[in-house]
Amino acid sequence: MLYKAYFDGSCFLQYCGIGYFIHDSDGFLVCRVGRYVGRGDALKAEYLALMGVLNHLQRMHIQHAIIHCDSRTVVHQVNGRVNTCERNRFRNGIERIRLFFLCRPSWILKWVPRHENGLADTLATESLSQMRLAGKKGSNSTKAVLGSPTFMGRNQDFRLAPEPTCPEILQLPLTCC
Repeated sequence: MLYKAYFDGSCFLQYCGIGYFIHDSDGFLVCRVGRYVGRGDALKAEYLALMGVLNHLQRMHIQHAIIHCDSRTVVHQVNGRVNTCERNRFRNGIERIRLFFLCRPSWILKWVPRHENGLADTLATESLSQMRLAGKKGSNSTKAVLGSPTFMGRNQDFRLAPEPTCPEILQLPLTCC
């Protein structure tokens, strides 16, 4: 069964949010996730969103997936169309993600125009809005707004594996300089 996933990262005043959703081969929405992930910039948010959706697909034991992103930089760096220089602060993460895709030749990362990635963008942006609202209420913690994946429709019986398997590269955080 071929799954389609869309992801996006959002950044506002160095606060990062991610959003992604997954459809099954019949077009049913399997899950959607919007989550505040910490501080950084827009590119970091994009890579954290990619790592999140890859981890989620892996934990669902998905065999075939097309993963869509509206960041040409991310798609080209991961697919090797743009050379990542030694100074690239995400080089280690990009190399781990490339290795991850090599282990899963039936997973494809594709670029899509921004207007085709609207739901993922909305989920990422809304996660930042929720974080800002929680901060205004005097909350010292963002755990309340991190949220859990929302499973939709007929696929509510997915059981996520507790830990990723071969290789466990997605558990490592992206390094930032």
